[in-house]
Formats: sequence, C-alpha cells, structure tokens
Amino acid sequence: METKIKSKAITCLKCKKNFKSELDNRGVPYNKLCPVCRKKRSNGIFFSSMHLS
Repeated sequence: METKIKSKAITCLKCKKNFKSELDNRGVPYNKLCPVCRKKRSNGIFFSSMHLS
C-alpha cells in the first residue's frame, strides 16, 4: 500500500514566514518553525546552556 505524505502551508511561530511542512496522520504539522529559525535555534544558546550544568 502506498501512503502519500501530505503537506500544508504553515506559518512559522517565530518569524511568521510561510513555509510547507509535512503532516502526520492526524493532520498535525511536524515542524512549526521554518528551517531558518530551526537552524538558528540549534546553533544558539539552547545547546551551549546544556554544557554549563
């Protein structure tokens, strides 16, 4: 059986830019942050604060 991955235009929660995200079987988008914001988040304070404790 072939399953098609559905995608939908989503608005980024951080920068309000529109981008396409894949949906799960309930219709919930996998990503709510655009690729640019996700990359900034992974390079920023989020990971550096884990090493301080």
